Amino acid sequence: MKTLREQRRWRQEELAKAAGMTQPAVSRIESGEVTQPRLSVLHRLAKALDVTVDYLAGANAQAGGASPADAGFRALAGIYAGLPTAGRKQLVDYASFLRTRSNKMWRGK
Repeated sequence: MKTLREQRRWRQEELAKAAGMTQPAVSRIESGEVTQPRLSVLHRLAKALDVTVDYLAGANAQAGGASPADAGFRALAGIYAGLPTAGRKQLVDYASFLRTRSNKMWRGK
């Protein structure tokens, strides 16, 4: 993300303004302090930088060392970005359902 910002010759403040965020939030993401920003944040950053969420998530993962979980996140982020609002809500609802189901299975309930 930092590379994309610098290619545009933007300061963190300029990216933050374009994405509707604060400069400290951009700094925390770029520094790796925030390793998994919310998808809504990635969406705003990607729009400001004129790239896809999938591309942006991939760039962040490569900077921090990609893991299999990162690849799954990038895939879901790309799917999410391509859905209309109603589809995004359904995807989030389904993910919540799966998490609840998984938690119950692990606890033996």
